[in-house]
Amino acid sequence: MHPYVFHDISESGNVDAIGLYQDKGIHLNFELGQVGPFRLIVSPYAKVFFSAGADNAYDVDTTLAAASDPLATSLTTAADESSDLGNAPNHLVTIGTEETASTFYPTNERIQVNTVTTTAISAFVGEGENGGLRFAHASGAGVRNADSAYTIAFGGPASLVKVFAPSVGEYGAVVGPKKDGLLDQFASVGWKFYGQYGLLTDNRILRGEYSTSYEA
Repeated sequence: MHPYVFHDISESGNVDAIGLYQDKGIHLNFELGQVGPFRLIVSPYAKVFFSAGADNAYDVDTTLAAASDPLATSLTTAADESSDLGNAPNHLVTIGTEETASTFYPTNERIQVNTVTTTAISAFVGEGENGGLRFAHASGAGVRNADSAYTIAFGGPASLVKVFAPSVGEYGAVVGPKKDGLLDQFASVGWKFYGQYGLLTDNRILRGEYSTSYEA
């Protein structure tokens, strides 16, 4: 799961009460590692469908009026969205094509809008190295501020299988230590493993899609 979803679990319902009155590490040290039979694996690389959820109450749904280059720090939209962007509690805007369950657009990115005047977004914080855009976007690319869909993958003992070479073993083998150099001055230790993890069938894993309070 994404850290945003992990935060919401940590501060919701019984988990929040336990963190407040019994185990402060849940909130202060982020030590929540298991809920019931489920162990929680948190990664910022968990899949997020940007702006693919419910429309914002102040709905921004337009396109770019002109192409943009990487590192650009200003944008021009086809429609005047200054009123909605100025009033929306969440100023996160997605640039790119809205994804569905079976599509993936790697150049989609989000920006946090700070200043907008009619169709000109003149100040924003983006994913680029200079705080601008990370990718190039063509004229007509989508500009949306709908809620994003954050995924959680649920798996059980049969979800993944592991195959390995018996000669090396299930947990691999340590090689060395070995001495190298004219004076045997270098010592090295290695580890090798021949195997792989894999998902046999899709019906052994379940994906849920959720909103997050970070975009409320």
